[in-house]
Amino acid sequence: MLTEQAIVEQVTDSGVWVSTRTLTTCSSCQQQNNCATGVIAKALPGRQQRLFVPTEKLLLTGQQVEIAIESDAVLQSSLLVYGMPLLGFFIGLLAAAAAGGNEGWQVFGGLTLAVLAAAVVWYLERQRQDRLTVTLVRVMLPAEHPVSRHCE
Repeated sequence: MLTEQAIVEQVTDSGVWVSTRTLTTCSSCQQQNNCATGVIAKALPGRQQRLFVPTEKLLLTGQQVEIAIESDAVLQSSLLVYGMPLLGFFIGLLAAAAAGGNEGWQVFGGLTLAVLAAAVVWYLERQRQDRLTVTLVRVMLPAEHPVSRHCE
């Protein structure tokens, strides 16, 4: 199980909508000022993700909670998102080479199948999103709020 801390944004009868902020590990790195990745991470704001968590617990807007998702689901999604376009690229490349195309046509064939595979993955992931279950692990008490550590 992979866990993440989130903040309750909206309460409904069947659960809550929570938001999480996607952060990089650069904030805890001592080399963040000397690293291009750290500079880019500072320049771009963290992405927020909004998720629905089914629960019968009484929660309030603004409460901090800990949520979890099965690691197998994340692994499958990663395999689809990264593996399928890469596989499509190689299949398109080899198909164009087998058809006798020059290097330009081979790259074009690879890129075309990679884009088509990415579109299929996007569609499959949108369908799968409804089946991914996020569970509520615990409600954080006010004293349990994490202390952010910044290297400066």
